Amino acid sequence: MSKSNLGLYLTDSYLYLCAKDQIYQEKIEANIIVDNKIAKSEEFYRCLVKIIKKHKLNDSLLGKNILIVEQPNYQKVDKELLTSIFEKLSFNKINFYQYNNLLDNDNTFNLNQHNALIWLNKQNFYFSYNMFINNDENNLTYFLKHYVDNNDIFLIGDLANLNNIADCLEQECKINIYRYNQPEFYIIKKLQKIIV
Repeated sequence: MSKSNLGLYLTDSYLYLCAKDQIYQEKIEANIIVDNKIAKSEEFYRCLVKIIKKHKLNDSLLGKNILIVEQPNYQKVDKELLTSIFEKLSFNKINFYQYNNLLDNDNTFNLNQHNALIWLNKQNFYFSYNMFINNDENNLTYFLKHYVDNNDIFLIGDLANLNNIADCLEQECKINIYRYNQPEFYIIKKLQKIIV
């Protein structure tokens, strides 16, 4: 089993790592990752070191490579921060892979604990943690009612009550919502197929 090539995907609640034949899902303390980006770099680094040691992902004599999912809301500074952290961990190659290129369907909604990332009509839309609270155009239900015209929606993400939310949105917005098996692992499994 080669663990020298890894993949990384971040959400506010979890860090997902994968090797060619293994996936690791690790709960992350609150506020270390915010909006799917690193908010506290030192805490993230320490957490990452523990995870790498726990799963023995640093046992390769050959150089390690990592492929990181580049979320649509990443800025240049976010990529630079991730690059510097993995350089500090002695990774040889640090590459990024566009989030949208991992999706099979145009109308994909990724619901996580604190945000929603929507890929609709070849555009990204981002909703923060209050996506169900406000009664205005910042509300996810409003968005679905006004911007999704009788389209099917494909739902992924690591939100705990994903199925209940999908049922409510389906009824309220009169749209079809399809859920993948193990929706929390959809992105990391797609990334895993790319790792060589």
